[in-house]
Amino acid sequence: MQASNTALEEAKAAGAETYAQDSLQQAQDLMARAEAEKKAQDEKFVLFRSYKESEALYTQAKASLDTTKQAAATGKEQAKADATQAIADANAAVAAAGEALSAAPRSKDSRADLELWANDLNTYGATIAEAEAALAAEDYLGAKSKAEGVTAKATEISTAIAAAAEKVQASR
Repeated sequence: MQASNTALEEAKAAGAETYAQDSLQQAQDLMARAEAEKKAQDEKFVLFRSYKESEALYTQAKASLDTTKQAAATGKEQAKADATQAIADANAAVAAAGEALSAAPRSKDSRADLELWANDLNTYGATIAEAEAALAAEDYLGAKSKAEGVTAKATEISTAIAAAAEKVQASR
């Protein structure tokens, strides 16, 4: 019982609540069944008690928690890699949007849009910095989310700039 409780704390410390939720839930269900069985045996008359079933369930729970701990470590590493890639993608998308913006044709009709997009790109740079800070703080899911948001918005800007350039080319 103590070993499975220790394994539960270790799995949680490894990030199982975030990176291996299903596996953690299954292990916790096993622990709950083991505790219920132990309690049922505790309520029986002393001569009729048998803790073999609860002991087996606790052993299964500990093994499951050990697997959960490994799954959490693997999930955390994958989340870190995903967040790192998302930040790189965001930087590339902002750079591409910046290049498209600098090459965009300027007219009196497009000047306001171009200024708005330039301001947006500057803001996205700050958001990427926040994502990098989240990555450094091991908030991999938050970092990935911020970076993916920037990538989507920067891609929208690039698409809008390309559409504006086509419109200018068509009018010439």
